Amino acid sequence: MNKKWIEYITDSAKRRIIIDVQLLGQVTTKQLLERNPEIPQATLYRLVKKMVQDEILQVVAENRVRNVTEKVYAFAFASGDFNAELEKMLAEDPGAAYYAIFSQFMMGLMEQVKVYSERATVDLHADGVGIMDYPFYATIDEVGELAGKIHALMQPYLANEATPERQLRAMTRIMMPPKKEKDNE
Repeated sequence: MNKKWIEYITDSAKRRIIIDVQLLGQVTTKQLLERNPEIPQATLYRLVKKMVQDEILQVVAENRVRNVTEKVYAFAFASGDFNAELEKMLAEDPGAAYYAIFSQFMMGLMEQVKVYSERATVDLHADGVGIMDYPFYATIDEVGELAGKIHALMQPYLANEATPERQLRAMTRIMMPPKKEKDNE
């Protein structure tokens, strides 16, 4: 089970589907295609089918639209189960689990940067691309407060629909652990 969960939270297309289901509660493949035009239709259908097989999604309704039956999908687990599974993985071996999740995530992020960097035209300013490191001193409570504020700021943007002017972007937030004087502390 652990590898499956890591796969779903570290793959960008699967993560987009999870975010959309989380935001909308229930979705159709038509809605997912509209919200994620960068995912080819065949790929999206394949991913949704696999997510149903892996019991991440389930069919909760079927609507007749003209001569086609449109399936409606929702999570196949209670909303807290996804986080509970992550917590279980981290409790069993926190260092190894975090490193596995982080490594998979970074490989996906590096692939996105590679694809962007190989475009015929790359214009960092016009594309709104940037990397910034903000070293700061904070207590664990202040770090939690900051993460909560960033999460709240992102909510309205996560619900945006794709338009010709509004293209899919990604913002990655990584909070690093506090630096120690010695590696073994």
